This record gives sequence, structure tokens and C-alpha cells, in this order.
Amino acid sequence: MKQLFKHFALLVMGALISGCAAEVDDLQPTTNGTVTMKTTISLSEQASTRALDIYGNKTFAAGDQIAVVYEQESGTAKALSVALTDDDITNGGKDAAFTVTLSSPKANGKVRYIYPASMVADDVSATAPGNAATIKWSNLNTQDGLLSSLESKLDLATFDGDMTAQGNLPKTATLANQLTIAKFIIKNSATNADVTNTITSLTIADGTNNYAITRTAAAGPIYVAMKPIISSQTIDVTAFDGTDKFTKSVTGQTLAANTMYAVNVTVDRLAASMTLAAVTTSEVGWRIGSDGTAYQPTGLLPSGVTAVAMITYVGNATGETSYIHGLALAMSDANNGNTCSWKTSQTDAGHTYKTNNESDFSKISESGLQYNDVTHDSDTYPAFKYAMANNGIAAPTECSAWFLPTGYQWNQMINACKNVLGTKNSSDDLRDGFSGVGGTNLQTTSPYWSSTESKEEYAWYYNFSDDKNWAYGTKNSNTRYVRAALAF
Repeated sequence: MKQLFKHFALLVMGALISGCAAEVDDLQPTTNGTVTMKTTISLSEQASTRALDIYGNKTFAAGDQIAVVYEQESGTAKALSVALTDDDITNGGKDAAFTVTLSSPKANGKVRYIYPASMVADDVSATAPGNAATIKWSNLNTQDGLLSSLESKLDLATFDGDMTAQGNLPKTATLANQLTIAKFIIKNSATNADVTNTITSLTIADGTNNYAITRTAAAGPIYVAMKPIISSQTIDVTAFDGTDKFTKSVTGQTLAANTMYAVNVTVDRLAASMTLAAVTTSEVGWRIGSDGTAYQPTGLLPSGVTAVAMITYVGNATGETSYIHGLALAMSDANNGNTCSWKTSQTDAGHTYKTNNESDFSKISESGLQYNDVTHDSDTYPAFKYAMANNGIAAPTECSAWFLPTGYQWNQMINACKNVLGTKNSSDDLRDGFSGVGGTNLQTTSPYWSSTESKEEYAWYYNFSDDKNWAYGTKNSNTRYVRAALAF
């Protein structure tokens, strides 16, 4: 029988697969539905590769729990479990005989065996015995990475069948493993060194399921019980060694049930991060992610997160009344990198004037965010409309909306980046600081608009070319670049 099963598994599965063969004495249930069931485990010679038999010598042991989920006459599913004792186990642990008491089993009703019983859902009454909801899949969500824990708690094997016409359990059954065991080996891409022993936590996501592994003592391979994976799925791996986070997306990997695999993953270091509220002047030049988190200038961003802006000023002199912690500029120019006019006419926009007689913008410490209104989000104000849209990139919820910065805010950012993003001690440091964080540097072929007016006909712009100066130009006939800003 064992050899026939082995031969069949080789032909059908393409791999050696062993199972748990269950035989039930053909007894009629008593008034209370008492049935004695005898279960026999059958192991192949290659059992050391099996998820069910990770030590190569899997046997029943006292304390093992086996569950029976069966359909009652009312149609309701009911679960019960039996804890094996030493007296139940025979044949060196290969056999186990125990008694279960079924309450009003349904003739020809559905039945499911679940081993270990810890994988049975808390409430099975609302589903059929063979339904996936009878399994407590949430047990897989939090694991400790230890082989021994998988064997005793998570190595799920099930059988689905029908009761007999007399309400008996099936006479014979084969338990089939439902999970794969992945042995993760983690390497650092920067050094190609094996860092598995240093990893304290690991997160595996396959697009549907998430497995979180936390190790109290980081040592040796990390074993994870998972639902099978097909080659078209992407596995996102995130590892943490107590200091740095690492990540990698793995594709083309097939992990079948009833098999243990060695999964070698070479991971990339994730950028260090912090909340925007925690940043200091030391974080000028960091990136703001689409999730509203501040990330180091270099290093991989978490899956699904993109860099939307670079922190260009930290301090309370932002010109803002609500977002007073700092300022940031978008990673690239608005209007898809094209220049535009400030307004379509040379008429007053109602902004605070800075006349050309003033030496700087310090007396006009206002924020361009105040002009994010319906009036300015129109074709009449191209520079403002393009800044507010910022090429369709959403502003993180932890920040303000996108806006066209004032001359005052431009100066705050220019001065904060001197000798921080570069060594020129000029506006060149801000201008050339974006390429190092994956953005586009500010351009020199044309200046950048501010939201500050000079007078009725003119608005202020800054020239990042060799002149490095402020000037004002006609609102409708001069075209300039736009770089959107965030306040946080």
C-alpha cells in the first residue's frame, strides 16, 4: 500500500509526497454517536523533505490533538478534538486509536479531519465542514521562525470526505499537507554576507497573505509555514536586524504543499525613516515618502512608497500658521517640466506686494499656501494651477496641499540648504541637491516663479543660473518654471 501510494504521488505530483493514512473501524454509532477511529501514519524514505515530517521520523506523541469537524442532522458543522494519550499510541507511534463522540451526525454528511487541532477555527458552526473557514489561518500570521514550532503547531494536514449512509465516519482516509515550509536564508546585497543569524523579524507578503515572524533569539535559518506559492506570484520580503531594515521582491518561485524549500533571498537595505514631526535640521535633504514619512536620502523605500518631495527647510519660520515644522520641494518641476506665465493678465492679484525698493523678503513672511483657492486654481493663474496639481502627484496627508512658494519661503529653503546639500555656499546647493535623492535638479535655462507680487504688472522670480538673483517680470508675457512646495 505504501509503495503504491508513493508511486502514485511520483506520477501525479512530480515529487515524493507522504501523508497520514487514517482507517476507521466500520462501527455503527451508538445512541450518542460513539465511534472508535484508528489512524495510521505512512512515511516515505524521503520523509526528511516533508513538511509533515521535518525531522525524518514524525510519529504521534502523547498530547497531540486531532480534530474532527462533521455535519450534524441540522446541517450545522460541529468540531471536536481528541488529545492522544500514551495508551492510544501503538506501533512505535505510527498508529493511534482513540474514541470520538459525535452528536447527531448527518447521514452522508460532510466530515473533515484536521491535524493538529490547534488549526481549527474558533467557530465552525456557520460553515460546512469542508469549507476553508474551518481552518484558523490567522495562526500563520504570527510565527517564531522555529522548526519545532511548525511541527507541533502549524504543520497543517487535512482530509475531506463524507459520512456513510449510517452516519459513520469514513473507514479509510488520507491526510494531505496543506502548507509549504520555507527555510529562509537572508543575504545583504551590499556585502553579499549571510545575515540570517542577525535577523530578529521577517515579514513575508504574497499579495494575499501576510506572515510576520518574530524571533526572540536570532540564530540559524528562519522557517516559515506558508500557503503554497506559484511562480507568477511576487513575494515581498522585509527583514529587520534590530538596526536596519532590508527588503526584496522575489518572483518566479514555486513553493508546493507538503515540501520544504530553501529560499535564498538577497535583500537591499531600506532607508532609515522617522515621522515628519521628529525631523530636525539634520534631516534637510531627506525624502518625504508618499506615506508621509521622512526617509534618508539613500536606501530603498518600502514597497508601494515613492519619494514625492525633498525636505528643504526645518524650523518654525515657514510663513505658515498651521504647518510650521518645515518646508519641502517636489522632486521635479510642475507642468511636466515646462515654463508658464504667472497670470494671463498684468493685473493685481491681491497678494502682499514686495516692491523693488526693499532689500529682501523678510518683511513679507507669508505663505504661498494661502493662495490655494478656487480663484488661483484656474487658467487665469497658470503658475498656481500647475503648482497645486503638481503633475497629479498626491500630497501626503501629513503635509499641506501643494502650493507655489513665496519669495520669503524660497529664501528660507535656499539658505537652509547652503553647505548642507552641497559645498557652494549658495543657491547652487539647493539647485543641484535633487539628483542625489532620485529627483530632478532645478534648472538654469529659466528662473522659477514665486507667489509674491512686485506690483500690479509684475511678480518675483529667482534665477538659479550664474546670476543667482531675484528679479521681477511681467505676469503674462514672461514664462518661468514652477516647483511646487509642501509645508509640514
